[in-house]
Amino acid sequence: MAPPDAAALLATERYVTPLPRGGTIGHAAVVYPHGYPVGMSSLALHLLWRELAAAGWATDRAFLDPHPGYSLARSRPLRDFDLLAVTCSYELDYLHLPRLLEAGGVPALRAERGPKHPLVIAGGPAVTANPEPLAPFFDLIFIGELEPIWPELSAALALAPQSRSAALEAAATVPGVYLPGDPPTAPVRRQVLRAVDDHPCSSVLVTPEAELSDIFLVETGRGCPQTCRFCLARQLYHPFRPRSLAGLLETIRPGLAVTPKIGLLGAALSDHPHLLALVETLRAEGAQVSTSSLRVGALTPPLVEALAATGTRSLTLAPETGSEALRETLGKPIANRVLLEAATTAQAAGLHALKLYFMFGLPEETEEDLAAIGELIAQVRSAAPRLRLEVALSPLVPKPHTPWENLPLLPTAELRARGSRLRRSLERQGLSANVGSSRWTLVQTALSRGGQELAPAILAASRAGGDFAAVRRGWREAGLRLEDYAEASSPPPWRVVDLQPCPRERAPKA
Repeated sequence: MAPPDAAALLATERYVTPLPRGGTIGHAAVVYPHGYPVGMSSLALHLLWRELAAAGWATDRAFLDPHPGYSLARSRPLRDFDLLAVTCSYELDYLHLPRLLEAGGVPALRAERGPKHPLVIAGGPAVTANPEPLAPFFDLIFIGELEPIWPELSAALALAPQSRSAALEAAATVPGVYLPGDPPTAPVRRQVLRAVDDHPCSSVLVTPEAELSDIFLVETGRGCPQTCRFCLARQLYHPFRPRSLAGLLETIRPGLAVTPKIGLLGAALSDHPHLLALVETLRAEGAQVSTSSLRVGALTPPLVEALAATGTRSLTLAPETGSEALRETLGKPIANRVLLEAATTAQAAGLHALKLYFMFGLPEETEEDLAAIGELIAQVRSAAPRLRLEVALSPLVPKPHTPWENLPLLPTAELRARGSRLRRSLERQGLSANVGSSRWTLVQTALSRGGQELAPAILAASRAGGDFAAVRRGWREAGLRLEDYAEASSPPPWRVVDLQPCPRERAPKA
């Protein structure tokens, strides 16, 4: 019997297409090492859940809440499952994972699990970029996109209820599979889905309890043709592969039967060659459309007007910095004039709010560059005074595989000082800003750059609650210092994976 809080969550869920029930292979749980609202807003969770159910598994989900260590629908402890499939999108979620496994009666470390324990596997952007910090926790890690090799991997995993070792032996022959217990002799190559229209990616269900409340989410494509030097998503998902207009509409229409709210997601949503046609068609069919962040230079009046006509009330843009010259060094050559034009276009279309993302702690960043952020925001307010501005400021985290992977992270005290100066400059304009934590930036950098030596630190920090004090103590107990990861190590541990060269790309013509 599900606990009352889980039952209340389940009662809010409205399925777009029911998943197969029962299952003949065994019991599998999709594990998201964060809370239910965040996990149910992750398309990766929906994709994995759908694929496991279609392959013949009796499926469930598990989160940090409402009952950590137990599945949501059946309230079974994680130890009772044959397969635990973990998806990790963010490095800081690593700090929740050991505690979640142990709460369900599963030893967190692979070396402590026996033949009666579930097979514990992982995938997702963070572990694809650098699987090594989590390698001691998993039996199998998948590198890249799941769909192209799912038939082979699914057949191997189907052996798990009878024999964990047989499942792993079969999986070892599948491309993209990294077995931490059997280190590869060559880097594991990232798997890439070429025929994106053959594998739609969308929400299994909608719920008001998700962070993206009552929104049917659909992936509009993969990859990005832009050349931002700091961006890991471009490295993980090249080449740029937009889904067809017909394919997207076929995927979205069942969602419209359940909710009018449609969320269009994509790392390069603005570069989709048929975005305007898609939004106009959805508007005609009664949809309320929301979008992930849009590229500043792609906000044409017809697109903004079409979004506004569907009920969109706000847009999210990422100018990254107020300095045009510094923006050039990011690989994001956008003139401030273009941002101001985008703001006036949004206001003219009747939008209410504009959310702007900026970064600080960038290479070659000066005091003038920091001041330019406040100056640009003041110009936006002057150009579009009726728009409510929301501002988020985040320290740069140098990510593996990007051109800036070896960039030194600024000292925590300096990042904190820069963030404080930015906050004060906006407060003088009567604006509050969400400024990212310099301490957690250091932790995220360590988790991005570290190797298997981090596992004892992650385990200790997670068991102690995962807050910053627990992280400090866990690193100290493991004989490590967070500050040592402000510089990249050589050779970098993430060379265990091969993302393949990322060419310079251009967006396809409409």
